[in-house]
Amino acid sequence: MIRYIDANGKTMDYGSINCPFESRVKSEAYSLSGLDGPPASNGNSVPYLVRIFPVTKVYDSPSSDAGVAMTLDEENVYTIVEEKVADGIRWGRLKSGAGWLNLNEVYNNGGHVTN
Repeated sequence: MIRYIDANGKTMDYGSINCPFESRVKSEAYSLSGLDGPPASNGNSVPYLVRIFPVTKVYDSPSSDAGVAMTLDEENVYTIVEEKVADGIRWGRLKSGAGWLNLNEVYNNGGHVTN
């Protein structure tokens, strides 16, 4: 278990529901490893499947300034057919053509690459 202390001296366990720094810690870990997020299946080859959880946003384009095309409200498995890194974020294009997933967001919310 990883435990850390925030600026106010509050002790928090990494992985707890109220952990405000967990996504930042994960992001820093991926950054230090040279990755923008967990590796995709088959060594980053596309296409691959990713399991997402409810309230995952689909964006119009791979950009932090892009509009939200839709929100996926159910846990499901989707096919990623292309990846891009833009604005320091790893993006995956959905096979359906509906738009792009912020893969950093997907992985930080418990989503994962699946077979």
